[in-house]
Amino acid sequence: MDNIPSGYIHTFIIRNQKKSVISNFNNNTRVMKGLTSEANILKGATDYSDLTAYYQLFKYVTETLNQKPIVVEADDLLSSPKEILQKYCTETGLLYADSMLHWKPENISYWFPKMQQPYFLKYYDTAVASSCFLPLEESVTTSNLDESKELPEEVLKLIEQNEPIYNEVVKHKIQI
Repeated sequence: MDNIPSGYIHTFIIRNQKKSVISNFNNNTRVMKGLTSEANILKGATDYSDLTAYYQLFKYVTETLNQKPIVVEADDLLSSPKEILQKYCTETGLLYADSMLHWKPENISYWFPKMQQPYFLKYYDTAVASSCFLPLEESVTTSNLDESKELPEEVLKLIEQNEPIYNEVVKHKIQI
C-alpha cells in the first residue's frame, strides 16, 4: 500500500459479484478461445475477478487513511447515471456537468497505451462503442450473462468467496 498517494479522495466502484464474475468469465472465454488453453482462460478470468486485493485497498483507504468510503454500485450508475454522478461529485468536491453523461464513441486516446491495443479493446468493445451510460437492460451487465451453460467450479467458488466483500463494501454505496 506504499504506492497509494495521500492527499487524494479515493473512491470505489463495485458490481454484483454473480454478474461481475460470470460476465468476466464469459468475456474472457469469448476473447481468448482458440488462443490459449481452457485452463489459462479460467485462470485469467478468476484471477482478475478476485476481490481480495480490492478489499485490502478499501480497508486501507477507510481505516489507515481514515477516509469516508465513497462507493458507486455499478447497477445504480447504469440505472440512474445523472443522480449517481451528481451525488458522487458532491461527495468528492467535483463540479457536476451534464457533459459527464455523454462522450464520443471510441474516444480512448487518454487510455493507457497497452489498453488501446486491439487485443485489449476486444474486452471493452461495448464501452468503446458507447456514447453514454447504457440502460441496465441494454448493457453488458445483463446481456453478457449466460447462466444456461454450466460454470466451472472455480467460477462458482469465486462468486461465493467475493460475496461477503461485495456485501460489506456495498453498505457504503452512494444513496440517491
